[in-house]
Amino acid sequence: MYIPRLFYRLLLPLLALCVCSSTVANAGSTPAKPTEAMELRNQFIKLLEARNFVELDRRIDQARRDHLTIALGYPKLQIYYNIFSQGCGCTPQETDAMDWITWRKNLNDWRAQYPRSVSAQILDATYDISYGQYVRGSGWARSVTPEQWKELGANIEKAYQKLQQMSGPARQDPGWYIAMLKLTRYREGDHKDEYLDVLKEAMTKFPYYLPVYTTGSYIFEPKWGGSNEALSTFIDQSARRTYPRWGDSLYARLYSSELIEGPQDELAAMVDWPRMRAGFERLIHDYPAKDNYAAYARFSCQYGDIDALKQAMPHVDATHFDSVWWGQTPQFFQYCLQLSRRDLPGQKPDEAPNARNSVIWRHQQPTGMPVPPQPAH
Repeated sequence: MYIPRLFYRLLLPLLALCVCSSTVANAGSTPAKPTEAMELRNQFIKLLEARNFVELDRRIDQARRDHLTIALGYPKLQIYYNIFSQGCGCTPQETDAMDWITWRKNLNDWRAQYPRSVSAQILDATYDISYGQYVRGSGWARSVTPEQWKELGANIEKAYQKLQQMSGPARQDPGWYIAMLKLTRYREGDHKDEYLDVLKEAMTKFPYYLPVYTTGSYIFEPKWGGSNEALSTFIDQSARRTYPRWGDSLYARLYSSELIEGPQDELAAMVDWPRMRAGFERLIHDYPAKDNYAAYARFSCQYGDIDALKQAMPHVDATHFDSVWWGQTPQFFQYCLQLSRRDLPGQKPDEAPNARNSVIWRHQQPTGMPVPPQPAH
């Protein structure tokens, strides 16, 4: 199923959490096992459909209170609040209309039985956002009918009104701010000032809640009326804000999430690779998960840092290439794998990469590193 760029960026953090690539680099390999995020999602849905609201509240409250994360370093609270997001690869089949009806009914009952539940209030609003995206569909904008646009707008406005009516703990919950940031970009009219106000407040209250930055960066992107300079400044300032606890890992996370979308020569040239490498090294130190190593390997390869590539690649599953990090075909993965196995850094592998953002080879080629042939455009 094609996911347009808008939804891809909305779901990127969740894609990194959930995706199990069924495309393999070698024939005969087996599909990956369900990820930790997929398991959390499946457990949540089972509890919701069983109407076990007490257990749902207990799990989400614990994730919020104890700042729990999954192996990749993403907050479990984020996983729970993204439960209804579509296109994340978390389910074996498409969500159908009956699922949405069941979930809505059970959410209503959860709210009625436990009106003070913060989790139920936030999920009540995020459901509307996700359902609006569902009825809009995942095709190009030109394929969306006026009725679908209208339905999306109605659900976004419904979620907005619910969020505005919240008070007390729900209004102070990090999920409230992330939901506001997500839906503000869908509302008709210019809401940039409101978006920035919400983002500023969120960064002040929750400086170490990762979704504040992964969601908040959208407003600075060129396609949303920003610029590469504004986006680069946001990434730099955000990484400095979180440096005392995270080092430069946020710098690596944010730039990597932006640069996987396609050729972005100008933005790629703004990356300080030594700083990004330090960020990845901190990330894999704190969260040594396979997908974090995959991201480190991918950008080490693209920036021509053979030493870093050789450090990261042995931790990447060579029988699968993760489509989130390695592009649309396995050629680039195979190129980087072959490059990492060369004894002499001056030797070139036989196969050139089919890589995006190839401009980085020209802008910041480390001394003594081989420059691979540029991919055909």
